[in-house]
Amino acid sequence: MDDAAVLRKKGYIVGINLGKGSYAKVKSAYSERLKFNVAVKIIDRKKTPTDFVERFLPREMDILATVNHRSIIKTYEIFETSDGRIYIVMELGVQGDLLEFIKCRGALHEDVARKMFRQLSLGVILYIMVCGSMPYDDSDIKKMLRIQKEHRVDFPRSKNLTGECKDLIYRILQPDVNRRLHIDEILSHSWLQPPKPKAMSSASFKREGEGKYRADCKLDTRPGSRPEHRPDHKLGTKPQQRMLVTPENEDRMEDRLAETSRAKDHHISGAEVGKAST
Repeated sequence: MDDAAVLRKKGYIVGINLGKGSYAKVKSAYSERLKFNVAVKIIDRKKTPTDFVERFLPREMDILATVNHRSIIKTYEIFETSDGRIYIVMELGVQGDLLEFIKCRGALHEDVARKMFRQLSLGVILYIMVCGSMPYDDSDIKKMLRIQKEHRVDFPRSKNLTGECKDLIYRILQPDVNRRLHIDEILSHSWLQPPKPKAMSSASFKREGEGKYRADCKLDTRPGSRPEHRPDHKLGTKPQQRMLVTPENEDRMEDRLAETSRAKDHHISGAEVGKAST
């Protein structure tokens, strides 16, 4: 029996496909009992990795069945067929997910991101909200892991992010769990506090920090089959130049900045972000 027939017997009229993965798919459906549209996640046990079936799937179903919060997608029903197909009937997010929202509207202003960030997630999510792209390029997994372990984070210069915002993201993405910010430290961070009458601008961030760094310009020519995951990606644009910022003699900073004033992206490495926000 196909999915449409299984769901029809349960009182659901199948609609369009919403998404598909290697062992699961999501369809929209109309619930005759609830009288509104829902999303149905269909997982095929036969196609799923053994580790997922034994460890993660039971935990996921337990959590989905018990969680109840207005800011979390609600689960209405979970059932399984004799051939190993699991159907999870959930609330339909008609506005799409956060990534789709950002793709349609572009990077969010910091004020909007601050409000949403309090209710959503950390680190990567905040980066995506204010930059409009992923913080890491996943076309080369080994390289991506090395960059993460080296605690390197790229911030698009064109977004004019404040030092406080970059500092918070940078410190949340700390690979060493013992040095990573705790939740109370995140909530008390200056970026999450009510804005001051005269908040630090990007221009003042540059003036205070430019004497501590050396800027080297290089062309970003990294390959990638998924350009939307590139840190410098913007729909319809070509690869851009980056500024690699590292500690150096401040006497040479102004000359180097003049040479690279056309660079579009700002790369922060090592300890720079922490210095920039102080």
